[in-house]
Amino acid sequence: MTTHLEFSSRSAEITPVADLRPVVHRMTICLVALTAVILGLVLADTVFLVHYRPLAADSSLSAHLAIPEVWPGTGGRGPWGDIEIQPIKICPPVELLRASAPVVSGETVWYWCNTDRLKLSAQLATLDLSGEVRAELLGLAHDEASIAGLTMRPSREFLRKLKPKQRSEIYTALSNYPANADQGLAFRFLGPSLEKWLEGMAVPPRILWLLEPLIYRHGDYLFFADLRQIEGAFSSPEERLHVIRALSRESTYLVSLKVTPESDVAALVDYWGRGGRGKDVRPLIEALANIQGGHKMSIAYLLPPFARDRLFTFPVPAESVADMKRDCHWTALNFFSKQPDDRFCNPAEVLRALTHDYYRVYSNPLLGDVVEFVDETGNARHAAVYIADDFVFTKNGVSSSRPWMLMRLGELKSYYPTRKPLQVLFYRPNNL
Repeated sequence: MTTHLEFSSRSAEITPVADLRPVVHRMTICLVALTAVILGLVLADTVFLVHYRPLAADSSLSAHLAIPEVWPGTGGRGPWGDIEIQPIKICPPVELLRASAPVVSGETVWYWCNTDRLKLSAQLATLDLSGEVRAELLGLAHDEASIAGLTMRPSREFLRKLKPKQRSEIYTALSNYPANADQGLAFRFLGPSLEKWLEGMAVPPRILWLLEPLIYRHGDYLFFADLRQIEGAFSSPEERLHVIRALSRESTYLVSLKVTPESDVAALVDYWGRGGRGKDVRPLIEALANIQGGHKMSIAYLLPPFARDRLFTFPVPAESVADMKRDCHWTALNFFSKQPDDRFCNPAEVLRALTHDYYRVYSNPLLGDVVEFVDETGNARHAAVYIADDFVFTKNGVSSSRPWMLMRLGELKSYYPTRKPLQVLFYRPNNL
């Protein structure tokens, strides 16, 4: 049935000329549905704006911990092209180890800063330890006014009788206190066994015998934090340095980009030329595309000068306060810098930059995005730079025995032992 609507010339009111109740009913349903759709779009846009806005100036990274993290893909092909990898192990040069690994005191001291006995007891209760071991630890605790907390001086016998799981639990807790340098800066290696760690390094059997019971695992990494306990076993300073060099090995990767005549050269230049560097990477990518059958090259040639000059190298030992603070954040925030900016040695400047000069992204990270590793309390434990696939450019700490290198995201996430897994956040420069 066709329904007509007429306007009264006097009242300008709608005058029905037929029964409109079914029509009104249908129109009401449509209006309700339309209202729901509009409201949904408004709410969705609100969520989008809330999630994608940059951090406010007074925000902390902890404000975003409730938002699920998004991981990049783990395939070899993507907007970065077709990459190939070769795992390698890299050792620091001996001349740098002489400065970064001085002979240490034989006494082991554990620091529990800003902690009283009640807090320590509660903290130990959260660890996967037997009641006997907890009781022994509490018995070792002594008040230490200089740290407003407690210290422990475990005996050699106590240290050597700890099982790997117990050692992992205790040392992971200790690593949260910066005063415990042995645990916080422990030697670590991504691998299944001590044999793989020291493979090909000709470490004397008597040293291996001492090392074995002191090795512990956290996640996919093996750790060693008790150099003090084997100091007396070295036959010479040269042997000591050789063993420390072997323990300082890092697992990293050679990553190559395969370019063929079928490759999308424009897309590769667009990805690897981020930061206004298209003119720098295009000639080489075009040259490889013109080779019959294609060719591959190290992605080091495609990185900005700051990263290219440092990749797989070790810093000279720090000689100034600024040098000692050129850490992971200094590295990450200087990735596109022509001249490194030492403002990023200052944590306050790092936070200012992340909140004003970067914005949070939740998927599809790109070359040069800063990757923040944040613990459950909102503290940024580490920073790196996204490269491609699931690889990042990283400097793990300020020690001259640790290089600038490439690591996989998942591996780096486990590099720093924590009770709960670190969350991964991505930040992109505003000017890219």
